[in-house]
Amino acid sequence: SEAVRGWERIRAATDPGHDTLWMAEGLFTYYNPLFEGLYVYRLDHRDYPQAWLKQPRWARALRDVEARAGLKLYFADSIAPGFDDTRAANAPVDYRIPAPPFARDRRNGQYYRDTYGVTTDTHGDFMIVKSLNEWIEGTAIEPGLTYGDLYVNLTCELANDYRSHN
Repeated sequence: SEAVRGWERIRAATDPGHDTLWMAEGLFTYYNPLFEGLYVYRLDHRDYPQAWLKQPRWARALRDVEARAGLKLYFADSIAPGFDDTRAANAPVDYRIPAPPFARDRRNGQYYRDTYGVTTDTHGDFMIVKSLNEWIEGTAIEPGLTYGDLYVNLTCELANDYRSHN
């Protein structure tokens, strides 16, 4: 595709020796193996609740590309503490990909644990937390007045567990 050829030119110009790990974001492996990895940032959607449960499918698709290419590729598991972009729905400027606004209750850390729970089925190479401070999407784990340090502590717990089985 034209987009892949464009990224090939960019990669050749900026990282000709492939000294840097490049990660593609999305549900499909269009840019792999040109990009050595894949992760999904948006784990939930108003019309597709619990989309994070599909992470094993996305990981398998990457492993299929890996096998065909004969290269090591990397799948990054993604977890999120909650989601709420309803406040951003009427913002005068929003640079995110358009999607219907919605919210997912954090349930005192249970949503975070739910998104983490599927990682044992992906055989991922590392984990991405969405996010430290994306307050606009309601995914922040940064300590603050609303949640204290609950999500930093929970992240430590989940990361230690992740390392123990990956």
